[in-house]
Amino acid sequence: MSSTPMSTPKLLAVYNVNLQTRGHLGVKRKVLAQAQGFSRHHTQVHMICGDGPNIVRLVFEAGSEVQREIITTAVAPGDFFVHVATWVAAHQAQARAFEWAYVRYNPMHNNELLQLVRQLHAAAVPMFVEMYTLEYRNELPAQAAKTDLGYFLQLAPLVAGFFTPSQVLPGATLHERPLYKMGNGATWIAPTAPQPRPDIHHAFHLLGVGYLARWHGYDRLFPAIPEFVKAYPEVDLRLFLVGQGPASAQLAQQAQEMGVAEFVTFTGALDPDALANRYAGVHLGLGSLGFHRTGVSYAEPLKHREFMYYGLPFIYSLEDSFSPEQLSGTWQLAADDQPVDLVAIYEHYRSLPIAETARNLHHYAESHFSWGVQTANIMQIAQERLKQITF
Repeated sequence: MSSTPMSTPKLLAVYNVNLQTRGHLGVKRKVLAQAQGFSRHHTQVHMICGDGPNIVRLVFEAGSEVQREIITTAVAPGDFFVHVATWVAAHQAQARAFEWAYVRYNPMHNNELLQLVRQLHAAAVPMFVEMYTLEYRNELPAQAAKTDLGYFLQLAPLVAGFFTPSQVLPGATLHERPLYKMGNGATWIAPTAPQPRPDIHHAFHLLGVGYLARWHGYDRLFPAIPEFVKAYPEVDLRLFLVGQGPASAQLAQQAQEMGVAEFVTFTGALDPDALANRYAGVHLGLGSLGFHRTGVSYAEPLKHREFMYYGLPFIYSLEDSFSPEQLSGTWQLAADDQPVDLVAIYEHYRSLPIAETARNLHHYAESHFSWGVQTANIMQIAQERLKQITF
């Protein structure tokens, strides 16, 4: 039973993310942490998301889940927002109690998200939409991008504003609606059985994590492997790629064709505990190395922040919020398709005071990328916008 007073503001957070997913672990962890973060600011958060074949409503207070309800069962792919819209229509009194709604955007191939925003608009609930990047249509086939744009033009006039971790200038708009800068954060899970990290003079183990797609650019490392092996034949070089996605088969084929498959391990998706343990046993993180392929020059990938939380040095190739700091233990490479110079990175890594570097990266992440900090900023902006809205 909830103990929150009736006067506590209520937020509806809607994420088309499944708690049982094996392919988008970073996104799943993000939305859970974001909802919990919202609830730490004197707000009761009702988070609606997928859970296996079901859609559930989780209620968070002060960072903890206090209630869980199954909204519907046996949901077909592509019907998530339809069911949420149906729930809002059937629970008008409960819906009207929400001060505002926060919805993570999904490219639209039908009008299901429109159905939801129309129901919330009818219930006089202002809705903010989070865009994961402003250039997302570059990742879609031409017809899918055209279809999405058609629905998006109908959606925009009904929302209170948009949030994005992309670069945003003050006073920016997106289809005549306010566009606000938000930041991505990260979550920390303590390793319960940390893997031992081999001596850097005998091994160099690298870790990439996330939904395997071409914009991660892991293929940029493959051509450099033979040169590294030639320069340091006594060093055990390993690339661990965690996750699953459309690029996994292509990456495996490329590694085989280049003769470097023995150095690349595809672990598949790992649960958060297993991933935390693996972080402890590697030397270097592989950040986003191929976003230029989709026209993105600035982004705030979750894994960059997660690497920092675990004190793990990493490489990446696009502008991020911390890039101007030139933090020790982070290497920003050229945003192109040139092979990564593994020999130079290894030699630079060996010159670092690793314990001090790890502490500094962790401290920076705690100071800048906690979800408490990120959600406070979103809520402050939303509250200012709500003062301007009338239904």
